[in-house]
Amino acid sequence: MERVVVRDEAVKKIRNFYLWVFADEVRDQPAGLGPGEPVEVRSPRGEILGTGFYHPTARVTVRLFHHKRIEPDAAFWRRRLQQALALREPLRAHSNGLRLVYSEGDYLPGLVVDDFADHLVIQCRTTGMDRIQPLIVELLQKLRRPASIYERSDVPARQEEGLAFRTGQLAGVTPPRVRIAEHGIHFWVDIPGGQKTGFFSDQRDARRHFASLLRPGDRVLDAFSYTGGFGLYAARMGAAVTAVDKDEAALALAAANAELNEVTARFETVTADLFAWLPEAAAAGRVFDAISLDPPALIKYKNQQNKGRGLLMDLIRPCLRMLRPGGLLHVSSCAYHVGPELLREAARIAAGETGKRLLVAAETVQAADHPYFLQMPETQYLKGFTYRVLPD
Repeated sequence: MERVVVRDEAVKKIRNFYLWVFADEVRDQPAGLGPGEPVEVRSPRGEILGTGFYHPTARVTVRLFHHKRIEPDAAFWRRRLQQALALREPLRAHSNGLRLVYSEGDYLPGLVVDDFADHLVIQCRTTGMDRIQPLIVELLQKLRRPASIYERSDVPARQEEGLAFRTGQLAGVTPPRVRIAEHGIHFWVDIPGGQKTGFFSDQRDARRHFASLLRPGDRVLDAFSYTGGFGLYAARMGAAVTAVDKDEAALALAAANAELNEVTARFETVTADLFAWLPEAAAAGRVFDAISLDPPALIKYKNQQNKGRGLLMDLIRPCLRMLRPGGLLHVSSCAYHVGPELLREAARIAAGETGKRLLVAAETVQAADHPYFLQMPETQYLKGFTYRVLPD
């Protein structure tokens, strides 16, 4: 196996179980070795630091999958998958829509696998995982015996390693819609055509907690609703829900989900750009008892944090103006570079500008089937806060 030698300044963090070696941390690398090959990583003194996937031109030169020198054969990948599956087993009591593999969070860098009622979705984000994808599919078939496997390797992360998007059927037949349930709430999932892999199971815990704070008859706004996740939980609690999103196909599925849960009478959908709709609704005097604000990733890079703060404030201000005293606002961000501090700061400044006092009622992170690894901060991407507007 070829080797990559890192600079002295990278040794400590890799010994502390960090999983990436960046290009500017490499002292020596093999000449002519192709992308996606396994390499051993060593310190300048020759000490073994781990084994990982190599890419000669990417920003991340090595993505580690072990902290020793190992031969990544089929038996190794089988053990890795078994460990990931075992971690999710207790969660099956609450949902049959789970993330089975979460990339670096499971020491399987670049691999994402979702399970929607025994229909699997696989996503390879890196060249290393692309190279062993046939083996991964074979192992998943043996370990899970799924009804089907569909590929959704159509994420921008692939472009960082020069990979084209790729989607399609890998095993069995995936239906246009798959029905799942979480905590007794039912959802249709569009695996081939939905956003990302079809459903955002990472918000499962946040949805449940948000709904637990509601009362029958509450007026709830589900902003950036996608297929109605937060809104459907609220409607099942007896709330009257307005779900707003600019994705018409997603809203059609949200309406179908409302029918599935027998809450159509108190669930309305609105197709609109939230950056325009929210200020207009506030100016028109709309009032809500609770609002879920779950925008897509607003920024991608650290140097865009000021922009991200401004965009969040543009969304939060009108929400605060529409909330009654004592009302709830749940704000989420899935952008890694919008950290908890920035998310809190955007709400604090917006609250000051609108004359609102906010009590922090809860702090949420991604659900347990998206495990974040303490020594790898990049694995924690989803964060949220629930605020209560204090009365005068």
